[in-house]
Amino acid sequence: MLDLAFIRNHADIVKEAARVKNNTLDIDYLLEVDRQALTLQHQVEEMRAQQKQLSKRVQQAGKDKDLRDTLIVEGKQLSEQIKELEPRLSTLTEERQQLLYLVPNIPDPNAPIGKDESENVPVKYWGDLPVFDFEPRDHYSLMQQHNMVDIERAVKVAGARSYALKGDGARLEMALMHFAMERLAQK
Repeated sequence: MLDLAFIRNHADIVKEAARVKNNTLDIDYLLEVDRQALTLQHQVEEMRAQQKQLSKRVQQAGKDKDLRDTLIVEGKQLSEQIKELEPRLSTLTEERQQLLYLVPNIPDPNAPIGKDESENVPVKYWGDLPVFDFEPRDHYSLMQQHNMVDIERAVKVAGARSYALKGDGARLEMALMHFAMERLAQK
């Protein structure tokens, strides 16, 4: 996630990054939400500072009951005003955070620009591509074939994107964790 200060100071660069990555996020809207949140936050902080000053003045008023009562009423009014502003501030802050999650990273200037994933260009290959005399399968179909995973039952129990390893799949995962722990313990 990009820093908000960077987005404020380099809005044009961020807008260009969004355009290049086909991101429809309106950066100007994000900056407007940010401006509103900062303004409201400043107002609330000023009111809290006034509340502290009033509290000190109430203590200093001592036995002057009329002055104390007046200051207490002012403090309550400030407190009510703050309570009215805080929900809006919370909403703006949350909206700003959600928008920040959508801001794309700045691409490398040398990266080729494409419409979508199909126009990606490999920059570098490592090693020789293996040649198989059979149709390679992905890990999911191999695990299904060898009865190592139960997706359907896991989704019913834990929700979408869940899986449950069983049999050799569970043993394989435990062996990998044990191997990693042993390697880390040696270091």
